[in-house]
Amino acid sequence: MNHGAITSENLYASGIVGTFAGASNSISQSYNTGDINGLKYASGIISYSSNSTNTFSECFNVGTIEATGEYSTENTDFGIAGGIGGRVYGTISNCYSAGDVSGANAVGGLVGDNAGYTMKMSNCYFSGNIFCEGDSIGAIIGNDTKNGDYASKITLTDVYYISYNAPTNGLTNSVT
Repeated sequence: MNHGAITSENLYASGIVGTFAGASNSISQSYNTGDINGLKYASGIISYSSNSTNTFSECFNVGTIEATGEYSTENTDFGIAGGIGGRVYGTISNCYSAGDVSGANAVGGLVGDNAGYTMKMSNCYFSGNIFCEGDSIGAIIGNDTKNGDYASKITLTDVYYISYNAPTNGLTNSVT
C-alpha cells in the first residue's frame, strides 16, 4: 500500500510497482491513495508490465495520476497514464480507480496503453475524470491500436465507468 505522493523524473512512476520485466508476476490486495506524477508511464498500481501472463487483482487507486512527459514523434511512449496501469499486458480483475488521470498521449481510466497485446479485464470500474492532450483517450483503456486488431486481443467482462467527463466512445480511442 502507498499513502504518499510520488514524483519521478525517471521513466516509470507508480504507487506500488514501477515495472515488471518477465513472466508470471502478480500484484494482489494492494492500493494507492497518493498522487503520482511521472514522465513516461504513470499509474496507481503498476506503471509498466511487459508480459501477458502477469496478473493484477483486488487492487485500487484513489490518487491523482499524471504523466507529464512531452509526446512527440521521437518520444511516442511519453505521457502515458492509467489509474491501475500505465502500459499493461496480462489479466486485471476486481480492481478500480477513482482518482483523476491525465497525460499527453495515451490516457485511460484503468489502463493508459495496452499496445495491442493480450489483456483480460473483469469486474473492474473507473469513476474519476480523464484529461488528455492527445486523442488516445478512453474511459477504460486509452490506446490499444499498435498491433491492429485489438478486439481479438482484449476481453472485458463486467467492466464499466462512472464519470462526468469520460470519452463518449467509452472503452478505447478505437471504438466508434
